[in-house]
Amino acid sequence: MQDTGIGIAKEDQELIFGEFRQGTSSRARHRGKAGLGLTISRRLVKVMGGKLSLKSTPNVSSAFHLALQIAAVKAEEHITMV
Repeated sequence: MQDTGIGIAKEDQELIFGEFRQGTSSRARHRGKAGLGLTISRRLVKVMGGKLSLKSTPNVSSAFHLALQIAAVKAEEHITMV
């Protein structure tokens, strides 16, 4: 997914995946958010064996990339009707 926002400086890109972090503290205060969404998302993706990453250009946009390996299974094999 890619946004059309303000982008994130290279030195801040990994910081936004930390708990209670956003690109800048003024941005976090302005929006009133806790800053856990990306932390939780990255941890869930990691548990599933995947990777969540970011490519961003300041004053242009940000793009988040999600990579997961998902095995194809037949639905009948995993659904039990009670």
